[in-house]
Amino acid sequence: MEKDIIRLIYDRLERNLLLLMALPLPVFAVIYLQAGKDGFDQPSLAIFGANFLLALALFLLGLQYFNFQRRINQIRLLDVPLETRMEKYEKAIMARYWVLFIITWISGLGLYLFENQLFSVVFALTLIAFSLGKAMPRRIVKQLRLKGEEKERVEALSKRVAL
Repeated sequence: MEKDIIRLIYDRLERNLLLLMALPLPVFAVIYLQAGKDGFDQPSLAIFGANFLLALALFLLGLQYFNFQRRINQIRLLDVPLETRMEKYEKAIMARYWVLFIITWISGLGLYLFENQLFSVVFALTLIAFSLGKAMPRRIVKQLRLKGEEKERVEALSKRVAL
């Protein structure tokens, strides 16, 4: 039996989200645990650098949200089959995930270089954004405003498929 294209897209999104969220976690954890100890040789950089990285991370955090909403609104207006909209949705959410992934590394770098705990807050906000932005069937239905058979097809993704 051939897998439904929508199921393939959904499974790919799930896998990619978990990878992009899990890869920076151990690195950040080590940096967080070492911050403030003499274990690392932190370069002394200007306060400007810390503020710049914090501003960049927060700017990207806001930008990813507004960019994603703009792309979702464009997808909603398309009069194409559900499979095409799901492919465009996948591209939009993967762009969002990549920006969040970059923010996690900026947070880790900022904490390492400047030992500023605000980078831990930015990291936590980024993990929250990952979680709230996760592609879930109900969220996809709501974001794309699906109805009828399209809604049922996407909601069926929440049912586990036997391998």
